[in-house]
Amino acid sequence: MNNKFYDYSKVDFSKINYIQFVEKDNENVNHQRAKYKEKIFKKEFVSCELHKSPKNNFLLSHMNLFYNGNNKIHITTPIMQNVFGINKKYNSFSMCVSFADIENNPDIKGFYDIIKAFEYSQMAHIGLNEKTQNEYISQIKHPEEDKYDPFITIKLPFRYNKFDVDIYNKEYSGMGIMDIRHGNKLRCNIYIDTIQKYNGKYMCKWKCSYIEMIS
Repeated sequence: MNNKFYDYSKVDFSKINYIQFVEKDNENVNHQRAKYKEKIFKKEFVSCELHKSPKNNFLLSHMNLFYNGNNKIHITTPIMQNVFGINKKYNSFSMCVSFADIENNPDIKGFYDIIKAFEYSQMAHIGLNEKTQNEYISQIKHPEEDKYDPFITIKLPFRYNKFDVDIYNKEYSGMGIMDIRHGNKLRCNIYIDTIQKYNGKYMCKWKCSYIEMIS
């Protein structure tokens, strides 16, 4: 169970490294300098060192993140409120948690600021600027209606027909992911490991490894 606390205020952005990957094929000479290899969904990808700026790497598939020798960057959220319950699209699951009371709660404000700092840091590394910033898809949403506060989308990894997420509720040992409802308060360990490029846009999805139900 990944219930260790990860202080988001301690992240050192200067220690984050990125490795660019392109899909392997026999016609792409860029692969001659590849050092790393990984298999994803039966496609083979190799690292590409020819481009310092991902923005100029037109063959870019994704980037892997490394931090202090680890292939994931973990942080722990403050106590936050679930907005919509569990969202399901095909075999992909996610949830949204709210930045409610952001103006008065320093923990919520600090967490919001660190998520934005991650995104701005990634945009700078990719090579985006004010004119091209819309090519980066933020995981923070600001609804136009006043009905909802800003919220962040968190992916719930689902592999081999089960959730790869631990959940803990001190009042109910049989709690499952699909039991999470709108309004539940929870604290999560979340991580990032990859920046994806899809249809010319970049995104870095936060994924959940542990959920502590508060109420």
